Amino acid sequence: MRHRAESREQREDCGCGIPFTAHSLPFTALRLKSLLSFFITFCVIAVTVVSLSSPCRAEQEDTALDAPSEVVSTQEEAGDTSEKEEESVIKRREREEKRAGTGLFSLSTHRQNYFLPLAYNSNSNRDTYDSAGESKPSNFEVKFQFSFKVQLWEKVFWGHGDLFFGYTQLSFWQLYDKDMSSPFRETNYEPEIFFKFDTDFNVLGLRNRLITIGFNHESNGRGGELSRSWNRIFAIFAA
Repeated sequence: MRHRAESREQREDCGCGIPFTAHSLPFTALRLKSLLSFFITFCVIAVTVVSLSSPCRAEQEDTALDAPSEVVSTQEEAGDTSEKEEESVIKRREREEKRAGTGLFSLSTHRQNYFLPLAYNSNSNRDTYDSAGESKPSNFEVKFQFSFKVQLWEKVFWGHGDLFFGYTQLSFWQLYDKDMSSPFRETNYEPEIFFKFDTDFNVLGLRNRLITIGFNHESNGRGGELSRSWNRIFAIFAA
């Protein structure tokens, strides 16, 4: 009887014909609470993902729409850069000279200036030296050149031209020929006078930015059979 009473107290009917124990209620409530917490967490994560993906998608669409304009602007910038580079090929030196303060009656470099402590020349005209009664030069020598120009007049011809005087000297020194007391085999002197004009016009698709017109005289300063000299009128068109 006592055992039946305890069983009757522990078991009750829920009204739907399904008996359950007193210890089953806390377990079922805990399980429902866990499921509810999981569902709420899942909903929060889903809403967060959707809200974050919407701006990203919008940004991607905006980027896709703005891409052509960015490409066009990049091409325009590249075109401007190439034009600046093309101009700097010709104008860079003049800008640097003006920035350095060179002007009227100021010296500046003209052609290349260099010094070669050892040069080899196997094509010198030895027969000419024999006929002139001089010894044959050595194949090894020192070669150097210096060149400068001076601006004599600026902004001539309606402000588009400048007048310059230039001088270039190229020397061949038989430094290693000790038997002949290291003479200078030859020195070429080249004075010149020329105009430089700033231009900007197209001819047959070629853009001309600078014209140089002048006269020069080149001589080795020797006499007799060793004398050589030239007179030239020249014009240079820089595109």
